[in-house]
Amino acid sequence: MCLILFSWQQYPDYPLVLAANRDELYERPTAVLDRWQDPRGIVGGRDLQAGGSWLAANQRGRFAAVTNVRDQGTMPDNPRSRGSLITDFLTTDLALDDWLAKLQRTRGQYSGYNLLAGEIASAQLRYYNNQKDSLRTLGPGLFGLSNGELDEPWPKVNRGKQLLEHAIRTDGEVKISDLLSLLADDRLPEDSALPDTGVGLELERLLAPIRIRGDRYGTCSSSVLVASNNGQLNLHEQNRRPGSPSTLISHSWSLVTADKTE
Repeated sequence: MCLILFSWQQYPDYPLVLAANRDELYERPTAVLDRWQDPRGIVGGRDLQAGGSWLAANQRGRFAAVTNVRDQGTMPDNPRSRGSLITDFLTTDLALDDWLAKLQRTRGQYSGYNLLAGEIASAQLRYYNNQKDSLRTLGPGLFGLSNGELDEPWPKVNRGKQLLEHAIRTDGEVKISDLLSLLADDRLPEDSALPDTGVGLELERLLAPIRIRGDRYGTCSSSVLVASNNGQLNLHEQNRRPGSPSTLISHSWSLVTADKTE
């Protein structure tokens, strides 16, 4: 993922409303959103090159999403796949904070990342940045995360948060079409508003909109994850690769206890 916008514990009917774009090389092999057969109990897209995922959830209501950090700093030799963080969290028997403590001890094995890891049933959500070893417990609020730190005021983060707040109606009504529409926003900010992350002005411009449209790199898919207060989870993915049908795939399920998980 390169942009994650989410409302957490703000609305009684929808404890989680998350809208995210995955930006990647168009040619990178990917499996679309589906129920995984191995390991079972996970719903999400899958990276077929390095394994793992960028956003996924399981039948027990755990969910996780990851973004790269643009300023990589010192990178490890032979780094582990950041997508494996998703799979590991969704398959572990460890409690959330025990798993995060273990993750902190191995943070140097990965290139820079931001991670969201949470549980719907226990209303817990954590944010972790491995470069700064920064771990935060997130309370109710509306947040934006790109390739900087959480809520770093890049134009796409600020605009995305405004659009998400507008998309969630004042009475808390959520429409998937509205969330997918905001993820298609390709407004280009003024140069003066762009961050300076060391990649040069031309690349900053390419990466600045919510939806990126490059020749070889850009927004490959948009995802929406919504949890309702009746224990229902809904995960949707729309293909954004140029030249391909904008197929929408949806999966819905009710939370189950560990002993009933497939």
